[in-house]
Amino acid sequence: MSKVGFLVCILGLIFGLGSSGPANAADYSGEWSGTWEADTGRSGPLSGIITQQGTSLSGTIDVEETVCGDFYDVEVSGTYYSYNETTWLQTELVYCPADQSYNKYSIDGDPLSGNTWSGTYELYSGPLGDLELWERGSFSLKRVTYKITASAGVDGSISPSGQVTVNAGADQTFTITPNTCYRVSDVQVDGSSVGAKQAYTFEDVSSNHTIHASFAPASYSIEATAWPGGTISPKGTVPVNCGADQTFTITPDAGYSVLDVQVDGVTVGAKETHTIEDVTSNQTILASFQLDGSTCEVLMSEGFESLSMPPAGWTLSQTNSNNTWGLFTYDPRRGSYIAGVPYDAAMQQDEVLLTPTLRMVSGKLQFWSMGHPYWCRDTQDNCDLEVWIVVGGWDGGSNDDIKLHKAEDDWPAAWVFAPTFLDLSSSLVQGKPVRIGFRYKGLDGADAYIDDVQICYDRAGMAMPWIPLLLLED
Repeated sequence: MSKVGFLVCILGLIFGLGSSGPANAADYSGEWSGTWEADTGRSGPLSGIITQQGTSLSGTIDVEETVCGDFYDVEVSGTYYSYNETTWLQTELVYCPADQSYNKYSIDGDPLSGNTWSGTYELYSGPLGDLELWERGSFSLKRVTYKITASAGVDGSISPSGQVTVNAGADQTFTITPNTCYRVSDVQVDGSSVGAKQAYTFEDVSSNHTIHASFAPASYSIEATAWPGGTISPKGTVPVNCGADQTFTITPDAGYSVLDVQVDGVTVGAKETHTIEDVTSNQTILASFQLDGSTCEVLMSEGFESLSMPPAGWTLSQTNSNNTWGLFTYDPRRGSYIAGVPYDAAMQQDEVLLTPTLRMVSGKLQFWSMGHPYWCRDTQDNCDLEVWIVVGGWDGGSNDDIKLHKAEDDWPAAWVFAPTFLDLSSSLVQGKPVRIGFRYKGLDGADAYIDDVQICYDRAGMAMPWIPLLLLED
């Protein structure tokens, strides 16, 4: 039994002592292993796990080969005292059938030095409530540690490196850093790959380990994108060798000019060529364009040349499947096709062509349209070509949808394309997801057509010009 008490005291001292005094030692929890020896010459192994929180100690110990046998998981507790940098620790009462006594140990230990701790112990034994000193002795304990051997191939490093000592039960993190123009290709732990990581943590270490990092030449990519109104070349995902330069050519379409070029979200100006030098990371380049004579950045453009109705991302709400929105070659403003609705002399029409969803902060809408003023405006007034802000799906123009304009008001004559310019101010769209709807309503009216629909974002007119009009997927 005296051996049990001895082990408990040892664990308490190990966790508490430091060069500045035990009361100031850092909190710690871990495994310790060592031996005890009585003044009479008897001895045996002891081990345990003790936790220090502030100046308090708690945990369990195992004391083996005592006169009462082996004892495991004996609870211990104690408090550090700064006087002479010693520690007092005692076990719970343990009953020894061999002499029908209860036993308790008290330990007075020397300061912790490195990973070892040693001191003296006293064993008190006797009937419950009347314990007397029975045995004295000494102990020596050493913190249980393991080795992690860390190495790295050429073209990079690992930190810490070499043989790293880790306390039992502790965690150990390694940082893997490739040299410039190299990347981590693999990390192997105990001979097995854990992937191309730049950090790895061994948790709850309970054995020796190895970790090895290897490296390979790095390559990067530049994601090149152009808004409608022009092109960028090369485009898409452009692979670039580490340290190399990559030049991009920005070409506006006819009627447009370059508005801005941004690299990694930072403007570099309205350039028609830009070179990203000494590439050492993945990057982005974005070119935007404006209509000639304006500061409006084109974010959506549709000329109906894809031979698809509705175009990709657009939707169609129809009531008259025989005479609804379609593609036509009749006198296109530009290209080969225009979008339009032929009239029906006998059946009511309510045909709505809707753009992709937009989250409108503020912007402008431009499109070209034509029809016959006699039928749709001046005399018969049997048809309308309306422009709507549509929230959610088309519901016939009720709830929070807003009618902006009638396109026929802009027609100077029959079958002559005329432009329409509309301000999509923040008071109308309020930053919420919306669509622009082109609605043809009529009965025995006349055909109506649209072409070159464009939505743009006026940076010059915004207090926060870096917040664009965002295109969203349906």
